[in-house]
Amino acid sequence: MKYLGSRKLPMFRFWGCCRDAVLGVPSAVWLATQARNNDAMRPSVPPKWGYWQFPTPLYSLALCLGISVAASAGAEDFVGIIHPMRDLTLSLGVGGVAASVNVQVGQRVRAGQLLLALDDRMQVVETERRRVISEDQSELKAVEARNGIIKGLYENARVLYEKTGGISHDELQKLELELIATEGRIEQLRAQESREKLEFQGAEQERQAMRLLAPIDGVVTQVDLDVGEWNKPGEPLLRLVNSEVCYLNVSVKRQAAHGLRLGMRLPVHVKSQRNAIPGRLVFVSPVADAASGLVELRVEFDNPHGVVRPGATGRIRLSARN
Repeated sequence: MKYLGSRKLPMFRFWGCCRDAVLGVPSAVWLATQARNNDAMRPSVPPKWGYWQFPTPLYSLALCLGISVAASAGAEDFVGIIHPMRDLTLSLGVGGVAASVNVQVGQRVRAGQLLLALDDRMQVVETERRRVISEDQSELKAVEARNGIIKGLYENARVLYEKTGGISHDELQKLELELIATEGRIEQLRAQESREKLEFQGAEQERQAMRLLAPIDGVVTQVDLDVGEWNKPGEPLLRLVNSEVCYLNVSVKRQAAHGLRLGMRLPVHVKSQRNAIPGRLVFVSPVADAASGLVELRVEFDNPHGVVRPGATGRIRLSARN
C-alpha cells in the first residue's frame, strides 16, 4: 500500500477526500471545521493519521475546489455576434449622374459632411428662376398703390353724394366696385407670392436632394458609385459605420432568460480582450423562436477606441436560475 509522504495516509484515502470536496461546498466546509478542531487538539506527539486527519493545507485546497465548483454549477456560456449600434446604408431618392465622390473607403467623416453629389446644374437654374419669381413684388406694389388712390376717390365721392348730391349714385357704385376689385387683386397677389416662396423652397430641396450628407459620425466602409456613373433612385451608394457603441446579439435558452431585466449589467467576454467588458441588457425578445426555443438578447457596451471589431464573436455567462 502506498503512503503520502512521511505520514501514513493511504493514497486512495487522499484522492477520496479530494473527490468528496469536489462534490460541493457543504462537505468542504465540514472538512475545514474538522481541520481547525484537529489543529487545536493535536498532542505533542503526532498520532497516526486517520481518514479525515491530514494536514490543514490539504483542507484549504479542498475547500477552494469545492467553492469554485459549486459557484460555477448551473452557469452556461452563450455565444453571439457583435454588431455596431449604427450601421447605415445610404442612398439618394433621385436619379442622376455622379458629379463628385468626396470620400473613400476607410475615411472617418463627421455628421453633415458632404459625401457625394450628383450633377445638379439644371436644379441650380430652376432654383434661381424660382427665387427671382418669389422676390418679384412689382405687381403687388402697383396694385396696392392703385388701391390707395381708388379708396381716396371713393371716400370723397361718398361724402359728396351724401352732403350735396353732386355725384350720381351710379358713379359712386362704380368707384366702390373698382375698390373691391383692387382689394381682391391684392389678396390674390399675396397668395400667389406665398405659393412662389413655397415653390422656391421646393426647388431648393430638390437641389439639396442631389447631395448626400453624412447623417452621423463614422467610418466609410463601402462606396458603390464613381464619378460619371448613373445613380438609380434608392440604390445603395455608401455604407457608414459608427462602432463607438456596439451590442452583442445572442440567443439563450428560455430557462436562462427567465428573470432577466432590461438595464441589468452583464459582462461581455471577447476573445481578443483579456478582461470582460461591462455591458447593459437593452433588449429581451418577448417571444422565443418556435424552432429552437431560444430567446434573443442584446447586450450593449461602449467601444470608444474601437478595440472590439464588429463581426467578432462574444459570449455572456448566464445561470439557469436567473
